[in-house]
Amino acid sequence: MVVNVDINRAIEAFVQTVESGNFARAAVQLGVTAAAVSKQIAALEAHLGVRLFQRTTRSLQLTESGERLLREVREPWTRMRDALARLRQTEDEPEGTLRVSVGTAFGLQHVLPLLPAFLERYPRLKLDWSFENRRVNLVQEGFDAAIGAGLDPDSRVVARALCPVDAVICGAPGYLAGRERPQTPADLQQHDCILLRSATTGRARDWILERADERVVVPPRGRLYFTELDAIREAVRQGMGLGLLGLHHMLDELEAGEIEPLLPGWQAPRLWISVYFASREWLEPKVRVFVDYLVAAFADSNLQQRMAQWRWSEGSP
Repeated sequence: MVVNVDINRAIEAFVQTVESGNFARAAVQLGVTAAAVSKQIAALEAHLGVRLFQRTTRSLQLTESGERLLREVREPWTRMRDALARLRQTEDEPEGTLRVSVGTAFGLQHVLPLLPAFLERYPRLKLDWSFENRRVNLVQEGFDAAIGAGLDPDSRVVARALCPVDAVICGAPGYLAGRERPQTPADLQQHDCILLRSATTGRARDWILERADERVVVPPRGRLYFTELDAIREAVRQGMGLGLLGLHHMLDELEAGEIEPLLPGWQAPRLWISVYFASREWLEPKVRVFVDYLVAAFADSNLQQRMAQWRWSEGSP
């Protein structure tokens, strides 16, 4: 006769009954009825084909088979129970190392300042972060999360948006003094442009600009090629040429009048900076609290309000 039994629950009921001394007290610890505990024990005995307890009206005594089973399962079951309890505890007090890949410029400007409060809130977490400008494979490279723009989520990756990327042509007053300002994307061919070289392909990237229903591709002309947006922003600020930069990346300089946006109405196709993490049925507590914290922190910040005053309105002339 085949007896259907949930071995994990039956072993749990067996060990708890031994430790508690009777079915009633074991039931209290397990959050079930005494009858349910008795049924689990009976099912385990039927499954094993041995009697585990000698039952009397006043007590339970382990049989020789019960003693042998207890010796075999008590230590590993206790370790498993303690491990599960620790995992449940980390829901409120997550621990471990959080490995994250983040774009250098955005990470240093807008994410790093959020970390002191995060570390104070979750003192048992450690951070192992890679500041880099490349797309990573979360699973293959062992990252818990990645922060950046342009990574296409699929069935294996989930994305939660943090802020938009609105990139515009910009220049410094020192560079623009005595020069004719560009009025159309074609005019950029008459200016020194500071180009972003792809760290992956080694090629300089064309500038793609949009306005309403128009879209143009500009192969900019210039003598400066950088692989870092921070370097481009600084070169623009120093009057070395025009650059294509996200508003979020030069807000301080825009507000100080050190850089100004050009070509009203034209901007690069909008992207979103998001936090990406692997799609799993059970998300590790350390990843869940980090993602939730990051999304809430950006929602509460004034970053989007600061960018809004510099963003060209749709269809601007």
